[in-house]
Amino acid sequence: MLYRLKASETTTIVNARSLANFHTSAAVRVCLGADLLDARAAVLPTSVLMAAALPISIGLSAEKRTAVREGTRPLVIPAVKPLLLPSVLPPVRPGVTERLLELVHDVNGIDNLLSLLAIVEHAAA
Repeated sequence: MLYRLKASETTTIVNARSLANFHTSAAVRVCLGADLLDARAAVLPTSVLMAAALPISIGLSAEKRTAVREGTRPLVIPAVKPLLLPSVLPPVRPGVTERLLELVHDVNGIDNLLSLLAIVEHAAA
C-alpha cells in the first residue's frame, strides 16, 4: 500500500507489510525499488522486519533509549540476587532483640540505623 505524505512532498511511504503482497507489474516494482534506493521512497518497517535487521527493544520508552545511548542507564537492568540469610541466627543474650527493635524505632527506621552504623564504623576505622 502506498501513502503520500503531503501534496508538496515527493517522498512515497511504503508499508512493509504490503511489500510481500504487492501485486503489480514488474516495471512498477522495479521503479519502486529504484525510488527506495534513491531515497525518493521510504519503507515504513514493521517490528518483525526491524527485529530481523537490528536487535531492537520495543519495551523501552524514548527517555530510556536516550539514557541508554548516553550511558546513564544499562540496556538491561541486572537482576538483583536475593540475599542469603543464615539458616541459624547466632545466639544472643536475652533482651537484645527487644533493645534492637527499640533502637530501630528511636532512629525512625532500619535505613537510618544502618546509616548511623556505617558512620560509626567509618569513624572507628
